[in-house]
Amino acid sequence: METTITNTVIGTHNSMTFSRPAKWYGYLMIPFARCQRKDTMQQFYAGTRCFDLRVRFHRDGTPCFAHGLMLLKGNVQRELMVINNLAVIERAKVYVRLVLEDPKLRIWQEKLFRDLCRLCENKYTALTFFQGNRKGDWAQVYDFKAKPVLAQCVGSMAADARWYERFIPWFYARRRNRHNLANPPAADIAIYDFL
Repeated sequence: METTITNTVIGTHNSMTFSRPAKWYGYLMIPFARCQRKDTMQQFYAGTRCFDLRVRFHRDGTPCFAHGLMLLKGNVQRELMVINNLAVIERAKVYVRLVLEDPKLRIWQEKLFRDLCRLCENKYTALTFFQGNRKGDWAQVYDFKAKPVLAQCVGSMAADARWYERFIPWFYARRRNRHNLANPPAADIAIYDFL
């Protein structure tokens, strides 16, 4: 049997969704919004070299993690420092996909997001940042230098997902992750739920 060698970087989709919801009603959204169970360090040591970070901003300008309407507990700067330190200590090339998760597509969120993207490039120099889009219309808000080709091996995006797997990520991951990991797409980075 021939073994295929691939250089596709493995990543986690909505990497911070392991975290607890910041609001009580977020607990009702967990089956639909949670895409990971392992924390950032556990993801890294499981082989993750790309983190998909979705952020939104409080009125005071403080960034927070989010997935759709669900706000998540966690400090954005602290998590980025953890990932940066892991890249330095382990001498690993690590990618971070930054996405503005603002369902209302507000201009003031875009400005804060651009400021955060600039800060990230200057402060977390061991990381390679890419995308800089806002979710929804996927408009480019910040243009990072890196432009890797990304494949999303997740139920909400997969052509082979069953109808319920499009809404509850765990079902698709359970059924398809082993196959998808063994047969990675032709992309620089492939991201998965529940790695």
